[in-house]
Amino acid sequence: MTSAHILIIDDDPALLEALPEALRLRMDDLDIDTSDSGQEALERIAATDYDALVVDIKMPGMDGLELLTEIKRRRPDTPTMMITGHGDHELAVDALRRGAPDNGTKPIDREYFVASLKRSIECHRLVRDVATKREELLRHTEELEACVQERTVELREALHREQVTRRELDEAHRRLEELSRQRDMFVAMVAHDIASPLTSIRGYVEMWARGKVRPERQERVLALITSETDRLARLARDLADAAQVITGEFQIRMTICDLAAIAREQVDLTRSRTTRHTILLEAPPSLPIDCDRHRLAQVFSNLLTNAIKYAPDGEIRVHVEQDEGQAHFAVSDQGPGIPSELAESVFEPGRRLAQESTGPSSEGSGFGLHIVRGIVEAHGGRVWIEPNPGTGTRVCVSVPIRRPVAELSAAGTGC
Repeated sequence: MTSAHILIIDDDPALLEALPEALRLRMDDLDIDTSDSGQEALERIAATDYDALVVDIKMPGMDGLELLTEIKRRRPDTPTMMITGHGDHELAVDALRRGAPDNGTKPIDREYFVASLKRSIECHRLVRDVATKREELLRHTEELEACVQERTVELREALHREQVTRRELDEAHRRLEELSRQRDMFVAMVAHDIASPLTSIRGYVEMWARGKVRPERQERVLALITSETDRLARLARDLADAAQVITGEFQIRMTICDLAAIAREQVDLTRSRTTRHTILLEAPPSLPIDCDRHRLAQVFSNLLTNAIKYAPDGEIRVHVEQDEGQAHFAVSDQGPGIPSELAESVFEPGRRLAQESTGPSSEGSGFGLHIVRGIVEAHGGRVWIEPNPGTGTRVCVSVPIRRPVAELSAAGTGC
């Protein structure tokens, strides 16, 4: 146990000399300070947290009761024993009311005084220990609360990561199922689309080999074989492009090209393939943009091919314009149109509107618009259909005219 530290305040020099000696003889490990005035005592009390105070109730200047009141204000937990004289009963009672744990009467009964002082010191130490333990408990509680909050945040973050991961896994699983479905569709479609021209080619070749093709029909049969062979080649190209779009491996090679020139070129090529349609082009003299020339030409070609295929005759309009940082172009026909509920599904791979086609449904791969969307989105643009059933279809495309400088620095120029 550490030594106790007390302060005796009295204006009597003899008591300040005798009382400490008497206490040291009866108490071990005791440090004693003395003061002969209330003001000096307050300065010492402000600097030191004593285990107990002994105060004479009658002192000049600030008396013991005034000093006791000030002590209770500054050090409310420090026990303060009052020393009173004979006949000072009212003062002694007042001191007890003001918080003094006990009084000692002059002449001092040393045994009683020592016992009372020991109890006061022990009580003060217990109070101080309790306060210390309370502070430690509060600190520990705060640490636990902080730890719980930290763990709660970590748990929430872990739960959030788990939810994100679960969503990602669900999305990956959904994507895998979709890819599996599309793969099966690919296999079935390839088998179906390849079978028809191969059957035709095989039949014509067998007829030729058996000598069943009359000379006047030989040129016609050769043309049919060539046409079916070209059809197989187009199908192979479409399937390769669609596979790249579906698997996310579709790539483009960007250069600076003239969109208006690409449109004119594809319109001229399409005019040579039909006598039933009038194809009109509205475009500026020039519209330079960053694009993959071959791929955007493919977009025009697919859209014009669809327009010829699904519109029996009439006008096909191609409109090209610039709007701020975007290049817009559209292909519209006078065919039966596309119902609004199908305006999005027509971009799905393998989708055909064979019931509305003016030609054989097997002539197309069903991947034309799907490939168009893949090309346009690879350019950072978008494609959509403005449905107008009964009065035609308008397919609209919008692509950025310029890419960021960082991308341009890595690309070549020229067309």
